[in-house]
Amino acid sequence: MGLFHEDKAVKHLFENESFDTHLTEFISKTHKIDVDKWMKHKGHNELFFVMSERQNIGKKVDDKFRKYKNVLIFPYTDLLETDIYGVENIVKTVYTKLSSFLPGETVSEMKMDRAVKRIKDMNALYKTIKDKPFSYYNKYYHIHGSHRSQDSDIISVSKD
Repeated sequence: MGLFHEDKAVKHLFENESFDTHLTEFISKTHKIDVDKWMKHKGHNELFFVMSERQNIGKKVDDKFRKYKNVLIFPYTDLLETDIYGVENIVKTVYTKLSSFLPGETVSEMKMDRAVKRIKDMNALYKTIKDKPFSYYNKYYHIHGSHRSQDSDIISVSKD
């Protein structure tokens, strides 16, 4: 989102929501990876899908989607911040791959410095909520407290 908008909240499509509620959004975040269903609602040439996968823990994107021209898949390691691979590296990798994937008019709107700032701001917020229960949910970034120790399916939405 930060490549395109510095201060726009992420829109998340939850399991119980209709696809139609998000078809007007420029960017939507979801765990619903049924690309065919999305395209049936919107059309093949109007949607682009950017996904990540973690093959090391069995979270792999279906092979049939790999053949779609409107699907871009990032290995989780491309998106994982480490001591030697920082936010700036992540943003550059994403920018480079998106630049050759998205239409030119969309690419011209992307700004790397905006994305770096947004991720760093999100990381700073996460430091303040990381010890809260997983049920704590920040609506702006769509991040949870105790993200790595999920022990609850109940989500309360923060006002920040």
